Amino acid sequence: GWTLSLPQIANEIMSSELQTAVRNNMQPFSHVPISQTETPALLSLAWYAARKLPCRYVEVGFRYPHAATMVSRGSPGVEVYAVCSWERRPADDAIFYNRSDTSLIFFVSNTFRQVSHWAYTQYVGGPPATAVDRLIASSVGPFRLDLALVRADRPEAPAQATELASHLVPGGAIVVHAPNATAYDKTIAAIREKFPLFACLNFGDGVNGMILACKPAP
Repeated sequence: GWTLSLPQIANEIMSSELQTAVRNNMQPFSHVPISQTETPALLSLAWYAARKLPCRYVEVGFRYPHAATMVSRGSPGVEVYAVCSWERRPADDAIFYNRSDTSLIFFVSNTFRQVSHWAYTQYVGGPPATAVDRLIASSVGPFRLDLALVRADRPEAPAQATELASHLVPGGAIVVHAPNATAYDKTIAAIREKFPLFACLNFGDGVNGMILACKPAP
């Protein structure tokens, strides 16, 4: 569990030191159109990786490697499971089509090497709606995870976030980022309905938060 209270955790996540570190870590991705609204989510991932050294990380809605490499910088031995649809958007053309390494997998693999990530990486393609279920079913033995990022931009996001929450290790975390407050509220509410004792940290912007698999400290 955690001995820190939610206000103490929030202060650490939003500290100027961590924000500076995250900005420095994001420099290799200056060519990637990363939304500024994701900043609290990235700070949460960096904070957790430095605090707990997660062994297994799942990212739902994976498109670019910035979040996963943020986790890998804190825990180079973390297993990374990227749930993605492989759909390209017009904004991707300048990133991938005009590169000599036009393969997304090749690009991401090289990016991970820049942060000395050496552990297992798996990309889960196919229909996004069933991707999390297929990932869990593919595990040999019980599927457990320490950390997850759920981008709640699809209708199945609340169910997927809740399913991942049921596989968290004690003290594990799910970071939620959504394109709007409605999608965020639905996802957080789905998790809290099933796990009312988990601690919930909202960042006040209506689209970012973190669920911790523990009771909040007083």
